[in-house]
Amino acid sequence: MAFQDESDSAALLDRLSGAWAWLEAHAPLSKVPSQSEPFQRVTQAGRDLLADPQNILRFDARHRPVGPLHPKLEGALRTYYDLGDYETACFAATKAVEVAVRNAAGHDNSHLGVSLMRKAFAPHQNGRT
Repeated sequence: MAFQDESDSAALLDRLSGAWAWLEAHAPLSKVPSQSEPFQRVTQAGRDLLADPQNILRFDARHRPVGPLHPKLEGALRTYYDLGDYETACFAATKAVEVAVRNAAGHDNSHLGVSLMRKAFAPHQNGRT
């Protein structure tokens, strides 16, 4: 065994086993149909991951659990989220909500952030009930 001199070979084997299982479960590796059980090959998905370092970010993001988004949010932030740019995705979501609240409350663009939310959600103060 090439790694028998490692100080923690059991932990190394555990990590390698987990990584190999992940590769098989997520399609970068598959069995070679004409060979016996232990033979594996890199799939087209695996070659795509290797071709561009950004592909692993997209691949990883697609496998993160995300529930359905409102259609207006989907277009505004899905690309940022899939690329792993969570800060921009959060900003885009916040901006989309702010615009929707402003439009629903009938306010102009001079109302922003906290003051907008306070005015929009205080109907007894702005004549809306």
